[in-house]
Amino acid sequence: RGVRLRAVLPRRNEYALVNEPWCGVFTELVLDTGGDPEEYMQQAAKVCNNILWGTLSCGVFVHPTTQKAHAAAVERLIADLKYGLITVNGTGLVGFGMLKLGWGGCAGTSTLEDVQSGCGVVHNTMMIDNVQKSVLRVPWSPLPMTPFWFPTNRNSEQLGRRLVQYGECRSLWNLFKVVVAALRG
Repeated sequence: RGVRLRAVLPRRNEYALVNEPWCGVFTELVLDTGGDPEEYMQQAAKVCNNILWGTLSCGVFVHPTTQKAHAAAVERLIADLKYGLITVNGTGLVGFGMLKLGWGGCAGTSTLEDVQSGCGVVHNTMMIDNVQKSVLRVPWSPLPMTPFWFPTNRNSEQLGRRLVQYGECRSLWNLFKVVVAALRG
């Protein structure tokens, strides 16, 4: 069970930045900001909006200390990011399960010639007109155990098996096993 991490530079032809994986992938993007968090957030928004492919969802992880010290910069980052769903301290998967939030590419970023993450929004059970993006804020430490979306979750292999089992046979018992595996992180 190996994990391969690779540091990449923000270049338009970088494979990891222009190809959408349909599995859990971690790529470290190197931004030289001299350790300045506000400069990092500005550069990150530019790279995400201009180089990364797709506008469906993104996760912004901000430690509470950084959030407090640079609150205006964090809010500017969230406002500047062109994604349909921005989850602060969580993944898009968490937001996908919240049916009140919109799910779709960021409004105004796709055309019929370059659809990428889509030209519309689904979910949005509150039926809010003209949704541009949804923002979900998750506490830094939402649970007493490691959340299933963290790479340090110790039970991800078992959780994967349980998800496949549930996909093969959708039953309450198999769903229960998925929940138990997710909570044992």
